[in-house]
Amino acid sequence: MLSPQASSPPPLTPSQPVAEAGACAELAPPDLPTHLLPKLLQAWVAAIGIHPTMLLVQEYGGFRLYMPKKVAAEHPLAKLLGLATAKALVKAHGQDSHVLVPKAKAALLAVRDAKIMREYGPKTAVQLAREHGLSEPAIWRVVERHTKAQAAAKSQAAAARQPALFEL
Repeated sequence: MLSPQASSPPPLTPSQPVAEAGACAELAPPDLPTHLLPKLLQAWVAAIGIHPTMLLVQEYGGFRLYMPKKVAAEHPLAKLLGLATAKALVKAHGQDSHVLVPKAKAALLAVRDAKIMREYGPKTAVQLAREHGLSEPAIWRVVERHTKAQAAAKSQAAAARQPALFEL
């Protein structure tokens, strides 16, 4: 049985300041499909940018975050994002209430799968499985899914170029 401490959510204090730029590159890779982000996160991207938004997802994804009407330097948002960015977020979306921060799972999985596909070939399925914390069959499913999607896209493109048989 788990202890009460193990099942309680983490405290709402940032564990990583925005100044640690190395984390930003992994959080928001250039190929992150923002159209797959939930609407709330898309609005945050428009207000404060992709890197601060993904820092919020990493820190608070799946948990409620207090969104004040005004933010002070001591607030966890200011400590995580910097005061200017936190103020921009609060100006655009401050409600003086709690907001459930989405986990952005679809977008993050799309990035992970794209990375697996770029590395598949030079690396084996076993190597990729170990790097991504997946099983070997999970890597095969990613490869199969992307291979089928590419074949379908090629087929649709060819069909679009092919004139209809009975057009006048």
